[in-house]
Amino acid sequence: MVTIKLTRTSTDDFTALRRLFDDPSFHGWSGSGRVSDDVIRTKYLGLRYPNVECFLVLVDDDVAGFTQLHVADEGEGGGMDLILLPQVRGQGVGQQVVMEMVRLAQEEHEWSRFTVDPDITNTDGIRFWQRCGFIPEEVITVPETSTTGVIMAWPTTEVNGHRYLATGVNVVKGSP
Repeated sequence: MVTIKLTRTSTDDFTALRRLFDDPSFHGWSGSGRVSDDVIRTKYLGLRYPNVECFLVLVDDDVAGFTQLHVADEGEGGGMDLILLPQVRGQGVGQQVVMEMVRLAQEEHEWSRFTVDPDITNTDGIRFWQRCGFIPEEVITVPETSTTGVIMAWPTTEVNGHRYLATGVNVVKGSP
Protein backbone atom coordinates (compact mmCIF):
# COMPACT_ATOMS: atom_id res chain seq x y z
CA MET A 1 0.00 0.00 0.00
CA VAL A 2 1.36 3.41 -0.95
CA THR A 3 1.49 6.36 1.42
CA ILE A 4 0.35 9.67 -0.05
CA LYS A 5 1.12 13.05 1.50
CA LEU A 6 0.64 16.63 0.38
CA THR A 7 3.22 19.20 1.48
CA ARG A 8 2.85 22.93 0.88
CA THR A 9 5.54 24.25 -1.41
CA SER A 10 8.10 26.83 -0.35
CA THR A 11 11.10 28.47 -1.94
CA ASP A 12 13.10 25.43 -0.77
CA ASP A 13 11.22 23.23 -3.26
CA PHE A 14 12.53 24.75 -6.50
CA THR A 15 14.75 21.75 -7.36
CA ALA A 16 11.93 19.23 -6.76
CA LEU A 17 9.53 21.29 -8.89
CA ARG A 18 12.14 21.76 -11.64
CA ARG A 19 12.57 17.96 -11.79
CA LEU A 20 8.80 17.47 -12.01
CA PHE A 21 8.30 20.07 -14.70
CA ASP A 22 11.23 18.67 -16.68
CA ASP A 23 9.36 15.39 -17.09
CA PRO A 24 7.98 15.28 -20.65
CA SER A 25 4.49 14.52 -19.32
CA PHE A 26 4.45 17.96 -17.65
CA HIS A 27 5.38 19.85 -20.84
CA GLY A 28 2.47 21.97 -21.96
CA TRP A 29 0.99 22.17 -18.48
CA SER A 30 0.57 25.81 -17.53
CA GLY A 31 1.24 26.97 -21.08
CA SER A 32 3.06 25.56 -24.05
CA GLY A 33 6.35 23.70 -23.91
CA ARG A 34 8.71 23.44 -20.97
CA VAL A 35 7.81 25.52 -17.91
CA SER A 36 10.48 28.16 -17.31
CA ASP A 37 12.41 28.62 -14.07
CA ASP A 38 10.80 32.06 -13.69
CA VAL A 39 7.29 30.59 -13.93
CA ILE A 40 8.14 27.94 -11.34
CA ARG A 41 9.54 30.61 -9.00
CA THR A 42 6.61 33.01 -9.36
CA LYS A 43 3.68 30.58 -9.61
CA TYR A 44 4.48 27.34 -7.83
CA LEU A 45 6.68 28.02 -4.78
CA GLY A 46 3.93 29.33 -2.52
CA LEU A 47 4.45 33.03 -3.24
CA ARG A 48 0.79 33.57 -4.25
CA TYR A 49 -0.55 32.30 -0.90
CA PRO A 50 -3.31 32.69 0.32
CA ASN A 51 -5.00 33.10 -3.09
CA VAL A 52 -3.22 30.02 -4.44
CA GLU A 53 -2.00 27.14 -2.27
CA CYS A 54 0.55 24.88 -3.94
CA PHE A 55 1.43 21.35 -2.83
CA LEU A 56 3.89 18.67 -3.78
CA VAL A 57 2.30 15.23 -4.01
CA LEU A 58 4.50 12.68 -2.26
CA VAL A 59 4.05 8.96 -2.85
CA ASP A 60 6.06 6.90 -0.36
CA ASP A 61 8.05 10.11 0.35
CA ASP A 62 9.02 10.55 -3.33
CA VAL A 63 7.83 13.64 -5.22
CA ALA A 64 5.30 12.32 -7.72
CA GLY A 65 3.13 15.28 -8.63
CA PHE A 66 1.84 18.75 -8.03
CA THR A 67 -1.55 20.14 -7.05
CA GLN A 68 -2.93 23.54 -6.17
CA LEU A 69 -6.04 25.18 -4.76
CA HIS A 70 -6.98 28.61 -6.06
CA VAL A 71 -9.56 31.06 -4.75
CA ALA A 72 -12.41 32.07 -7.07
CA ASP A 73 -15.98 33.32 -6.82
CA GLU A 74 -14.95 36.25 -4.59
CA GLY A 75 -13.71 33.86 -1.92
CA GLU A 76 -16.91 31.79 -1.81
CA GLY A 77 -15.27 28.99 -3.73
CA GLY A 78 -12.30 27.94 -5.75
CA GLY A 79 -10.77 25.29 -7.90
CA MET A 80 -7.92 22.87 -8.11
CA ASP A 81 -5.35 21.62 -10.57
CA LEU A 82 -3.50 18.31 -10.41
CA ILE A 83 -0.76 16.67 -12.42
CA LEU A 84 0.99 13.41 -11.60
CA LEU A 85 3.99 11.61 -13.04
CA PRO A 86 2.91 8.80 -15.39
CA GLN A 87 4.36 6.06 -13.18
CA VAL A 88 1.90 6.80 -10.33
CA ARG A 89 -1.20 7.21 -12.47
CA GLY A 90 -3.83 4.50 -12.38
CA GLN A 91 -3.06 3.53 -8.77
CA GLY A 92 -5.67 5.64 -6.98
CA VAL A 93 -3.17 8.38 -6.12
CA GLY A 94 -5.09 11.07 -8.00
CA GLN A 95 -8.39 10.19 -6.38
CA GLN A 96 -6.80 10.30 -2.91
CA VAL A 97 -5.29 13.72 -3.67
CA VAL A 98 -8.68 14.99 -4.89
CA MET A 99 -10.39 13.77 -1.70
CA GLU A 100 -7.81 15.60 0.43
CA MET A 101 -8.20 18.79 -1.61
CA VAL A 102 -12.00 18.58 -1.27
CA ARG A 103 -11.52 18.18 2.48
CA LEU A 104 -9.35 21.33 2.56
CA ALA A 105 -11.95 23.22 0.52
CA GLN A 106 -14.72 22.07 2.88
CA GLU A 107 -13.08 22.26 6.28
CA GLU A 108 -10.36 24.90 6.04
CA HIS A 109 -11.86 27.25 3.47
CA GLU A 110 -15.59 26.52 3.92
CA TRP A 111 -16.10 26.99 0.20
CA SER A 112 -19.57 26.58 -1.28
CA ARG A 113 -18.26 25.91 -4.80
CA PHE A 114 -15.29 23.81 -5.97
CA THR A 115 -14.37 23.31 -9.63
CA VAL A 116 -11.84 21.95 -12.09
CA ASP A 117 -11.46 22.98 -15.73
CA PRO A 118 -9.74 20.34 -17.88
CA ASP A 119 -9.01 21.10 -21.52
CA ILE A 120 -11.84 19.88 -23.73
CA THR A 121 -9.42 17.68 -25.70
CA ASN A 122 -8.23 15.94 -22.50
CA THR A 123 -10.82 13.17 -22.53
CA ASP A 124 -8.83 11.03 -20.06
CA GLY A 125 -8.71 13.98 -17.67
CA ILE A 126 -12.43 14.66 -18.01
CA ARG A 127 -13.21 10.99 -17.28
CA PHE A 128 -10.84 11.08 -14.26
CA TRP A 129 -12.58 14.14 -12.76
CA GLN A 130 -15.99 12.53 -13.35
CA ARG A 131 -14.87 9.33 -11.59
CA CYS A 132 -13.75 11.50 -8.66
CA GLY A 133 -17.24 13.00 -8.43
CA PHE A 134 -17.07 16.26 -10.42
CA ILE A 135 -20.02 17.05 -12.68
CA PRO A 136 -19.58 18.81 -16.07
CA GLU A 137 -21.39 22.16 -16.15
CA GLU A 138 -20.30 24.18 -19.16
CA VAL A 139 -17.71 24.59 -21.88
CA ILE A 140 -15.65 27.78 -21.72
CA THR A 141 -12.99 29.45 -23.84
CA VAL A 142 -10.16 31.25 -22.05
CA PRO A 143 -9.53 34.43 -24.08
CA GLU A 144 -5.90 34.86 -22.94
CA THR A 145 -4.88 31.43 -24.21
CA SER A 146 -7.65 30.63 -26.71
CA THR A 147 -8.01 27.24 -25.01
CA THR A 148 -11.35 25.57 -24.46
CA GLY A 149 -12.10 23.83 -21.19
CA VAL A 150 -14.91 22.09 -19.39
CA ILE A 151 -16.01 23.59 -16.08
CA MET A 152 -16.72 20.68 -13.75
CA ALA A 153 -18.11 21.24 -10.25
CA TRP A 154 -18.09 19.26 -7.04
CA PRO A 155 -21.65 18.44 -5.95
CA THR A 156 -23.20 20.72 -3.34
CA THR A 157 -25.99 20.44 -0.82
CA GLU A 158 -28.16 23.12 0.70
CA VAL A 159 -28.85 23.34 4.42
CA ASN A 160 -30.96 26.14 5.93
CA GLY A 161 -30.47 28.31 2.87
CA HIS A 162 -26.67 27.88 2.75
CA ARG A 163 -24.85 25.93 0.07
CA TYR A 164 -22.09 23.52 1.14
CA LEU A 165 -19.80 21.11 -0.68
CA ALA A 166 -21.37 17.67 -0.51
CA THR A 167 -19.79 14.92 1.56
CA GLY A 168 -20.03 11.24 0.87
CA VAL A 169 -19.80 11.66 -2.92
CA ASN A 170 -19.59 8.30 -4.65
CA VAL A 171 -16.09 7.92 -6.11
CA VAL A 172 -15.78 5.38 -8.91
CA LYS A 173 -12.75 3.10 -8.60
CA GLY A 174 -10.63 2.63 -11.68
CA SER A 175 -7.79 4.14 -13.64
CA PRO A 176 -6.25 6.56 -14.20
